[in-house]
Amino acid sequence: MSGKGFALTFICFLCLLFLLISMNRNEPMHYYKVQVGEQEVSYYVIEDTKKIYIEDVIENKIENKQYVDRQLLEVGKNIPSIRISKYACTKENSERTIDCKPFYKTGKLPFIQEIEETPSSLKILFKDKVLYQSTYKEDISDLLKEEGRYYFIVTYESKNKKKEKMTKLLFSIKVG
Repeated sequence: MSGKGFALTFICFLCLLFLLISMNRNEPMHYYKVQVGEQEVSYYVIEDTKKIYIEDVIENKIENKQYVDRQLLEVGKNIPSIRISKYACTKENSERTIDCKPFYKTGKLPFIQEIEETPSSLKILFKDKVLYQSTYKEDISDLLKEEGRYYFIVTYESKNKKKEKMTKLLFSIKVG
C-alpha cells in the first residue's frame, strides 16, 4: 500500500470512529417529581431515546434508568390526586441544561427548571388486573376503591423528525 493510500485509509478510519462516538453520546436525562397529595413517592424512571440518522438504515438507541427512594406512601380512603412534574437540570446561575443522572445517585436536588409537559398515558394495576389504561389524569379517587397496593405506570412520549423519546415512571402506593 502506498503512503497516500495508507493516509486516506487512516483518515477514513478516523472519520468513521468520530461518527460512531458522536452517535453514541449519552442523551441528557430529565428529573421528575412524583407527588400523591403533598407527599413525594419513590419511583423508577426509564428514558428510552431512539435517534434516527438515516431512517431504517442508521439508528441509535440510548437508555437511561434511575431510582428515587422514599418511604412507601400509605393513604387512607380519601385518595388525593397525583401530580407529576418534569424538570431540566441547569448549571447554577445559567440557562444551560445538563444531565440530571448524577443527581439521582447523590439524592441532592440540582438547580432545576420546570418543563411544561403533560404525560401521554396512565396505567393503574391492582391484584394483577389493569384498572385503568388511557390518557393521563390527576384525579384518581374514583379508581382506587379497595384496600391494597396499587401500581402506576406513567408514560411521556415525544417524537420529532430525528428523535423519538419514551419515558416511563413506575411507582406504587398503598391504600389502607
